[in-house]
Amino acid sequence: MTERVYKQWLRWAGELRRQREMAGKTQAQLGRAAKISRQAISKYEKGTRKPTLDTSVLLDEILSTGGALHQLWRETRGATEGPPEWRDFLAVEREATEIREWEPLLVPGLLQCESYARWIFTRPGTIVDDPDRAVADRVGRLAQLRPGTTVRAVVDEVVLRRVCGSPDVLPSQLDHLLALAETGRILLMVLPMYAPWRPVSTGSFRIMTLTDGRQVAHASYEGGYVVKALPTEVNEFASQFGDLQAESLPPSESIACIRKLRDEFQ
Repeated sequence: MTERVYKQWLRWAGELRRQREMAGKTQAQLGRAAKISRQAISKYEKGTRKPTLDTSVLLDEILSTGGALHQLWRETRGATEGPPEWRDFLAVEREATEIREWEPLLVPGLLQCESYARWIFTRPGTIVDDPDRAVADRVGRLAQLRPGTTVRAVVDEVVLRRVCGSPDVLPSQLDHLLALAETGRILLMVLPMYAPWRPVSTGSFRIMTLTDGRQVAHASYEGGYVVKALPTEVNEFASQFGDLQAESLPPSESIACIRKLRDEFQ
């Protein structure tokens, strides 16, 4: 009977064969070192058996690949959009050890004060079943993060100048940001109006690092968001975030910028 070939694992299979041959080992030798049969190694190299994470790590160690098989395993495993649970934005947020976020249009949800969140959920055209519950959930998110979670946020200066609803909303939001930034709860960086080398970004995104070191990105677009789990794709967002940081004011100068904006309301 013909064995089923798992096409999505053929890249991993080919890399295993390449690494084994570079190490000068036969399938039998590699099998003995890994304490698995030669037949199992053969099936891995044909793509007729799916490798596990532990197998990838073990073979990396034996073949001294520098983690090539593990990396490729992660990429193949997340080749769609990552595990279904990663689509639960808030659940992933609560498990993150680091959050990096870029927001060109609004103050990030994690950093919103009550009046700012209420403005968002009660604007004309916004349909929310229970605005009070939505506001409470939004402003309570920061307290639900894991202890010690690092939050880095880059916010466009335009966002911090935009009047929202009643005249007292923006001053309250600026006070809230100052309180968070000055206590070190978050690392806030303002992308100033004059930033000639700022990268072009079509929407907000965030990168979250989980407890096991895996990373997942959520990118927003008109009408929803997408989940990116492939390391190569997440790295693109990380690179863009680095470019945004490079054009932003450092945290101390960002605090001074926000305080100056706040003083304009005195």
